Amino acid sequence: MIDPMTGEIIPANDIDLMLSYIQQGEKTIAMMRASMQQVKDAIYQHAKFNGSKTARVQGAKYTCKIEMPTKAVWDQKKLSHIYTAYPHGTIVDSVVKIASYKVDMREYKKIINTVGSNEFNMFKDELIGANLGTTGTPRFTIE
Repeated sequence: MIDPMTGEIIPANDIDLMLSYIQQGEKTIAMMRASMQQVKDAIYQHAKFNGSKTARVQGAKYTCKIEMPTKAVWDQKKLSHIYTAYPHGTIVDSVVKIASYKVDMREYKKIINTVGSNEFNMFKDELIGANLGTTGTPRFTIE
């Protein structure tokens, strides 16, 4: 085995040297991850999303596409309340699904931009309150 950083040979029979190599490699990987995250954070500061989930940051040589996560996390207690507080056979059944409670995002996006009766608006406000936002980290792609 050859250490790609130094070019030195790592003898397969020297357990301590191999374990030391693994230990040092893990430290290097952790430092590189932290450094890369700082660079991604700096690039992210240049991004303009303008209501979109995707933005691009362009340099002279490279373009970076940044895609924000889209999977929403929902407050299960609030969804449970909504499911039991509003009559079935209404809009509740088409939006709130039972497994763990989840929401039909297509219907949700329609509802958040709709104004209706007081009951509808109360339902909408509670539904919006149950949305805890998206999970995950932005995905960076160098194009």
